[in-house]
Amino acid sequence: MEILEYIYKSAEKFPDKKALMYKDYKLSYKQFVNEFNSIGEKIEQDISDFSYPIGIYIKNHPDFIISYYALIKAKKVAHLVDHKWRENELDNLIKHVHLGGFIVRTEEIDDFPLVEKIKHIYKYGNISLIILQQKYLSNEIATERLKNIISCRYSSGTTGIPKCMMYEERNVIAASTNWLESVNLNSNDIVYCAAYLTHGLAFNTSILAPLRVGATILLHDNITPRKVVEIILDKKPTIFVAFPVLYDLMTRIKNVNQFKNVRMCVSSGTILHESIKRKFNRLFGINISDLYGVAETGLSILNQTDDYNSVGYPLHNVKVKILGKDGEELQKGEVGEVALYTESRAKGYYNLPGELEKRLSQSYYLTGDLGEMGLDGKVYIKGRKSDVVDVAGKKVDPVEVEDVLRKHPEIYDVSVFGKKNLEKRTEILAAVVVANDYLKRETVVKFCEERLVSYKIPQIVKFVSAIPRNNNGKVLKNELQNLV
Repeated sequence: MEILEYIYKSAEKFPDKKALMYKDYKLSYKQFVNEFNSIGEKIEQDISDFSYPIGIYIKNHPDFIISYYALIKAKKVAHLVDHKWRENELDNLIKHVHLGGFIVRTEEIDDFPLVEKIKHIYKYGNISLIILQQKYLSNEIATERLKNIISCRYSSGTTGIPKCMMYEERNVIAASTNWLESVNLNSNDIVYCAAYLTHGLAFNTSILAPLRVGATILLHDNITPRKVVEIILDKKPTIFVAFPVLYDLMTRIKNVNQFKNVRMCVSSGTILHESIKRKFNRLFGINISDLYGVAETGLSILNQTDDYNSVGYPLHNVKVKILGKDGEELQKGEVGEVALYTESRAKGYYNLPGELEKRLSQSYYLTGDLGEMGLDGKVYIKGRKSDVVDVAGKKVDPVEVEDVLRKHPEIYDVSVFGKKNLEKRTEILAAVVVANDYLKRETVVKFCEERLVSYKIPQIVKFVSAIPRNNNGKVLKNELQNLV
């Protein structure tokens, strides 16, 4: 397969160079290729007639990447499964996306949530392939739908069963090409990935792209802010990849040294507030580069500028349009829906056939995000179409209100949304986390009155101990609404 040929070429050119690093563990390109080739050949031999996809159930560890390429070598569809998912979530994968087995680290077999449903275990050193009992497997597997598919990922939905996104080889290669060409990735780079390998941020920046150019992938399972800083200062990576919440926590560390070797810090999942970016730059001497994209398209827009309010310019080979309500392309400076064209886009949803295709307009994926393109081509995200609040016929963008509230020195975090009152009229509600327990609703409202038109001012202010967010930093709206 072409995807493996890229790695074989790197191994020929850099046989003794480190491909993977984890704590004191190091694997050269030659060793890495030999490892996944050997395991892949054994898997293909052991389950040659097994048509079910296989889930990789391993935390951030080199064995995850070894397993991924071993499954590709074995011509099995690899599902990237969140290691935090437990019995209920894994049962849903068996039922709805028709997984038939899992790859786990051998030392973690006894802790596997579905251990009682195991039929057979094939052990390949540090990793093992678990095949589930036939009575638990679905008879509805859509093999035709999986034709040419090499891997699947899941949307980061916060409720219900996640959408299973299918990727052909060309999609995975395109994602890596878009990234490595945009950031000039090269063999001298060490990519420290602190994002979960199952997430699109890691999938697109840290699983294939570094291996194509002979770079080194650095992983670690301890992502406490202080430990991350220690790893960066010790291992000297050139590119750091992490979720927004980690960058936020890193800005609260005291007595730190600036990063001398890091040339890029990449964040994706939700857009960090300008104040966090500025503080990070002051502490560590480098900007955070927002990387915008949606799960279905992969990463699409990168900000390597000093404009903290923008998400930057499209990656190489990615096209961006801003569309009006009738699908027409808007002029620069006008706000509309962000639409993306890229070859890295998922082919479709396995468990929701035809649904992804409904989001396409002339091959452009409609993201559901509101944005505008500046005169210089930079893109600015303005919020979600679905989040816009209708207040007596006037449209209110929650992001605008949140940005104002974050400027208050006593407000640490905030989320704004619409809530219907007893008369069924929509009101603006602001859930705020404060540093000072003495802050009152009247003070918050007055602060907004001085900066916003009257219909944008929150009628309801709720003080909460924390805004519930997922690992990517996105607000868990259902949980928040239950809190307030």
